[in-house]
Amino acid sequence: MNILDLIGSFSKQHGHKPVIGFIGLGVSNRSILGMISDCATVIRSSTFPDCVPSGARVISGDGYLDNIYEDILILSPSVRRDSPELIRAMERGTVVTSDAELFFKGCQRPVYAVTGSDGKSTTATLTKLLLEDNHPDTELVGNIGVPFADSRSTGCVVAELSSFQLSYLEPLCHSAVITTLTPNHLNWHLSLEEYISAKLNILKKAERTVLSPDTEIEAEIMHTMSPTVIYSARYTQDELARRYSAEHFITPKDGYILVDGDRWLDVSLVKRNETHNIHNLMGAMGVALGEYSVEHLSRVAESFSGLTHRIEILPSFHGVNFINSSIDTTPARVRATLESLGRPVRLILGGRGKGLSCEQLIPSLRKYAKSISVYGEVRWEMLAEFKRCGLSKEIECLGFEYLRDAIDHATDGARPGDTVLLSPAATGYGEFRDYSERGEYFKEYIKNKYKGKKK
Repeated sequence: MNILDLIGSFSKQHGHKPVIGFIGLGVSNRSILGMISDCATVIRSSTFPDCVPSGARVISGDGYLDNIYEDILILSPSVRRDSPELIRAMERGTVVTSDAELFFKGCQRPVYAVTGSDGKSTTATLTKLLLEDNHPDTELVGNIGVPFADSRSTGCVVAELSSFQLSYLEPLCHSAVITTLTPNHLNWHLSLEEYISAKLNILKKAERTVLSPDTEIEAEIMHTMSPTVIYSARYTQDELARRYSAEHFITPKDGYILVDGDRWLDVSLVKRNETHNIHNLMGAMGVALGEYSVEHLSRVAESFSGLTHRIEILPSFHGVNFINSSIDTTPARVRATLESLGRPVRLILGGRGKGLSCEQLIPSLRKYAKSISVYGEVRWEMLAEFKRCGLSKEIECLGFEYLRDAIDHATDGARPGDTVLLSPAATGYGEFRDYSERGEYFKEYIKNKYKGKKK
């Protein structure tokens, strides 16, 4: 089902075109809005949208949810549905939905669904590349790839889903994987338990379920279920089989990735063979198992160079190295990046927080951070935490309102051989639309700062 089907169904039942409201005007809602031409539309947002389509009514400010009268409401993924205003609207008969829900209601194609606290974008991308061996027209949709509303392929679909979307959705899919489970988005979810419950919704209607015990939360959950595929970058098949039951195991041994005990891939041939990337590749292998040859797996592993904004190596200047890892929006992801690089860095943190503690990150900061520049809304919270644990007495930790000032501090103090790393442990929201815009800003700022100077 798409928005046009929903409009047609409503019109047939009620004898008139619906009034359609949009709460938030992000990428997903803009795609749906572009499909509507002859319905009255209302855009509700806490802040006035940057671009308003002609003829649309805008309700913004503190009371943007007051007096909802629309027949259909399309919600941005980050909108919770337990506000009194939305509850009253649903009780009056307003249809509340989202782009992801509309997509899954009418999808007749095989869906390979991916979620997780970390690594889901890389795993989804690798899954698409593996599926292309048997399904060349595989499409990547959701949080990475095209918006759900813009999906046009008739082949397989790889869908990346967030905990926000999964809070109100149990997707019907052929295969589903949870890459990792660590505390995340606790500024949105009411508790860690609610966050975990949302993630687990991806498995409820999946024909094949794929899990890894490499995080404590997932390892505990797996004692209560029997996934189809278990994968791990830490444990051998024998170790896993003693604890869990599954039809298939994907594990490491003697420098190879094994599937059910057979050697499938030499890890030394993998272009991005850091531990977290091997874990992501294994997850993709599990969710797409049976749809690619060993030869195709090797080609993908040897050629995949990683995603933009994930440990992205930039040109060096004056012997100083620059790395953009803006996609690192949690302390757990920053820790993985620091451990993967394994060298001292001048670190840039900050943005808008997710309600997460940096406690687990402190040992890695002590080990690898030469200096820490923190910017944005979360800076006072992070700096206070660094002070409480004594880190700010050991390492220079300074706060800045804007990213540009944090970059200047990190780069001005750099010497030949140093590495300046943007790995924020927070979202890009506030100063930027998302982590991608933040990463592009970082790259452009570095390029302009050193423009005309010898590398």
